[in-house]
Amino acid sequence: LAHVAGLVALIISANPALAGNVDAIEDIIEGTAVRKTTNEMCGLDGPAQVPNNTYGWGRIDALAAVQAAIAQQPDLTVTAIRLTGSDGPGNSFKQKETVTITATVANIGATSAGPSKTEFLLDGTTVLGLVDTGSIAPNASREVSITWNTRHVPTGDHQLTVTADRDDDVAETTNANNSNSGNVTIRGNKVRNSSFEADANAD
Repeated sequence: LAHVAGLVALIISANPALAGNVDAIEDIIEGTAVRKTTNEMCGLDGPAQVPNNTYGWGRIDALAAVQAAIAQQPDLTVTAIRLTGSDGPGNSFKQKETVTITATVANIGATSAGPSKTEFLLDGTTVLGLVDTGSIAPNASREVSITWNTRHVPTGDHQLTVTADRDDDVAETTNANNSNSGNVTIRGNKVRNSSFEADANAD
């Protein structure tokens, strides 16, 4: 029992979202156990039966269980970024000093992601905004937006990067896919979309 208790602690450490979810933890331990059969016929068990009355589900496999727990974590990613003029659809944002940047943050993981923050970053150094994202269920998404005033932004090409869970508030399967980037061009303090979803009136 001490070994199982220790494994439960490892599983929760690997995926805190599983804390208190007894059924899920039990499924992980049983599903990753090394199967052991017996010919003892205890309780009329068959020789190939698992679980059985001698070994139960078999020998626990701590590494496999922890890996399975990690695989059940949430996984946040930025699936889309779009820029629109401050006056709404039908006005080309390249004619505006102020634009709205909207990012779609999706949870492609197996469990819900708790509250986090999404960062909008210009040229790798200037934080345009850090937005509360809220919780996101598995296979769900949420849109977050900021307003960007380009009045004092130098003309030319710039890189815009949006990063989900910027402060690492959510234990994820991987952080490698949290960011999405693209280019925008400033022309005389007006914004032109270079690599994001095109505005209908942009040239």
